[in-house]
Amino acid sequence: MGKGKSIAPIVFGLIGISVWLILNIVACKGHQGTEVNEFFLKDTEGNIIMSGGISKAEARNVEQSDGEMSLVSITFTDEGAKQFTKATEEHVGEQVEIYVNEDKVAAPYIYEAITEGVCQVSVSSYEEAKKIAEQLNNTK
Repeated sequence: MGKGKSIAPIVFGLIGISVWLILNIVACKGHQGTEVNEFFLKDTEGNIIMSGGISKAEARNVEQSDGEMSLVSITFTDEGAKQFTKATEEHVGEQVEIYVNEDKVAAPYIYEAITEGVCQVSVSSYEEAKKIAEQLNNTK
């Protein structure tokens, strides 16, 4: 009987460690797909023009006379739309760069001020558009 009492804490300790490891492994796997990214709009010299403010992003294919064009449609929050309007007004005729974290995902030219809180960025493929939209949908 004395032996059972001395082994019990060890067994329960090992069970507790095993349960803790399992819970942590499951928790880590659950967070892999939900990483929160950071969105930045920068000028070509790397200066941050704006950050955050994205409400949603979606990948789209648009029919054109010369075939399909893939793009990412980005909708901004009210505050993000104000920042984006100001940024595009100040950078008409210039190229800007869209970053998710430290990765440049697009480098569009601003042809005119965008004041409606929605923009479309053309990319090389629908797969690329889906990847960028997914990253932008997980931004803060």
